[in-house]
Amino acid sequence: MSNNTIVSETGGDIELGLNVTLEQQFELEQEMMDGGIERFKRENDKALSSSKESRTLHGRTIIANALASVVVGVDEIKAGTSNRDIARKKLMDVPSDVAAYLAMTTAVDNLSKRSPLINTAGKIGSAIEIQDRLHKWVKREGKSALRVIDLANDKGETARAVGLIHKMNKDGHSDLAWKKEEKLHVGLRLIDAIIVHTGLVKVTMVQVSKNKKQSILEQTEKTFEWIKAFNEIAQCWRPRYMPCLIEPKDWTDITGGGYHSPVIEPLLIVRHK
Repeated sequence: MSNNTIVSETGGDIELGLNVTLEQQFELEQEMMDGGIERFKRENDKALSSSKESRTLHGRTIIANALASVVVGVDEIKAGTSNRDIARKKLMDVPSDVAAYLAMTTAVDNLSKRSPLINTAGKIGSAIEIQDRLHKWVKREGKSALRVIDLANDKGETARAVGLIHKMNKDGHSDLAWKKEEKLHVGLRLIDAIIVHTGLVKVTMVQVSKNKKQSILEQTEKTFEWIKAFNEIAQCWRPRYMPCLIEPKDWTDITGGGYHSPVIEPLLIVRHK
């Protein structure tokens, strides 16, 4: 390849020079857009297949917009007066925004899947239990516990959690652990708070075998349509930018220069991030 060629998104060589036309520039910009959409879908599919939907753009947007409403739901649980309320007792030492964030993140991780209600509730309860145990461990052990947590942050998510729980138990803090039914109860109450205060998900009873039914947590139709519409727009936000084949379009304002075709959204003359 000579110094006067570039490789397009489709892998073909395009010669730079006086013979390059505006039509070829438009074709390149369409390839840039198509490449960005392909990347967006690939990243989304990877997150969904690994049950990490909270890391997608639509997942992060949902959490950011709904978090305050779920915090209200957590506060309502804490405001109860029954001393027999397991969720109330377990959540009292956990900041409401932390509990709401962990519940939302866990629920959104499987938003596009039809997950058994019990499984998701258990995961929410476990996530909040670990947070509660770490907080109380630090209160007991101080800097020594903080040093262990800091070292554990270099590990993967699962290995970090397992390692910290093992360390706490080994050092005599197993009393901080929650019972399985307590984790499940907390998770179910927080799912109820998400349903009531956001309407993002619903519980559906499905037949899983001849003699067995199961409660499934799934997104509502409104949530499904919103995600679909959001991603239709969001997939166009990050084209695979490439050098122009011809002289870039002149800047006449703070936006609008650079690329030529309408398929690329007007760029800012100075990037803000």
